[in-house]
Amino acid sequence: MRRDLDEMAGRVGLTAILNVVPTLSGQPAGVFFGHHQAAFRRGVELARAIYGVGYRVRPDIVFSNSHPCELDFWQAHKSQYPAQMMVKPGGTIILAAPCPEGISPVHSDLVEFASLSSGELQARYGRGELTNGTAVALATAWALVREKAAVITYSPGLSDRELLALGHTRAPSLAWAVEEALRRQGAGAKISVLTHGPDLLPLWRGD
Repeated sequence: MRRDLDEMAGRVGLTAILNVVPTLSGQPAGVFFGHHQAAFRRGVELARAIYGVGYRVRPDIVFSNSHPCELDFWQAHKSQYPAQMMVKPGGTIILAAPCPEGISPVHSDLVEFASLSSGELQARYGRGELTNGTAVALATAWALVREKAAVITYSPGLSDRELLALGHTRAPSLAWAVEEALRRQGAGAKISVLTHGPDLLPLWRGD
């Protein structure tokens, strides 16, 4: 995606950008102005220092809270990706996401195709059977999470139909979610907890 953006910026003749990297409290931590590639990369260095968290063991279970992206799954889905990066293949991800507005009040058609595999989603979009490109892109990202690890979700706002569409197991409580994940992964499973999933960048520090 970054390569595509840089290429498009070059084609349209973009000469400079102004980027702000915020702190966790939302205050400016750094301001970067200049050539679109150089200024972006400098901002990335600071963002990695603020939001990057090193890890050396691939956990069997990753618990990720969606705070502060909680309104709907269209926002809360961001909590999946740090967990996806960390968890071992075949592991279990536990999501805690309020989602009082469901999956998405704007892209309500997601419930019709979000359960498809990443390959099927791309194939149907290529054939013109699915036309909401933005929703298909997110559904594909969600499918890639499921294809690496099972997802158990505690969410008072998501209906049974919506969770079925997402391909997630409903957890009646957080305690149940942890117990179920341990049942699947074994009593000695390694667990990592991400309290602010959308604001976290896992950085592998292993071998």
